[in-house]
Amino acid sequence: MASKKRRSRPSRRSRSSRGGSRRRGNMSPRTHVKTDRKWHDFVYRDDVPAKVLKSEFDWISSDEVDHFFKYHGSWYHTSQFERISPGSELAADWDGVHPTSASTGDLIKLSTDGERYKIGSVYYTSS
Repeated sequence: MASKKRRSRPSRRSRSSRGGSRRRGNMSPRTHVKTDRKWHDFVYRDDVPAKVLKSEFDWISSDEVDHFFKYHGSWYHTSQFERISPGSELAADWDGVHPTSASTGDLIKLSTDGERYKIGSVYYTSS
């Protein structure tokens, strides 16, 4: 008659080390990115509605590069994005970020020729 092996249960210590600390103060933020991963063409200044240029981009001179685009119903220009630090976990896939709140932002990746872009959203959670 074969004896049954008893499974040992992991101790509390080993279980908590696998899943991380459950205490609120020790939670490190997790990064989440949503993107369609498609390349998009920029919109020329002449194709941006005059009302939008006047109300949102009056600070951009007409001789500046035409890197306008619309994302989630809002118009952007690449000059509104901050360069991502080389040491950041996002630096491998993205060139810039436009913060929309303390824990969210829009990401941009420029093509090597600067004529196209990829766009995405980033948000951070504490678990």
